Amino acid sequence: MEQRTSYRIPFEEKVQFGYLGRPYTDWTLANISENGIAVKADNPMPEYTAVTVVIYHMGKPIELEGEIKRVTQCHFTNTFELGINLKNNNSEYSSIYLSMLNRS
Repeated sequence: MEQRTSYRIPFEEKVQFGYLGRPYTDWTLANISENGIAVKADNPMPEYTAVTVVIYHMGKPIELEGEIKRVTQCHFTNTFELGINLKNNNSEYSSIYLSMLNRS
């Protein structure tokens, strides 16, 4: 079983989610960690799919590239949570994470 190297912090924000040249879809961010995010989705996606996620934080878009590492179904709401490992978490994303970490 994989060991976590950083804390997950609840962080509900609207995000745009795209993959394989398809149009972006609006989803909701569930939480963030140092090297990944989880999004709430209406439909599952295959693990290892390369994705682009745009977080709009304080009105500014932050584009992140990642890969889906896990897909979990919530049977009560018939929705899914997609765990995404980030490939390019930049200084803007790191700043958001550290700010949220210091608040918790």
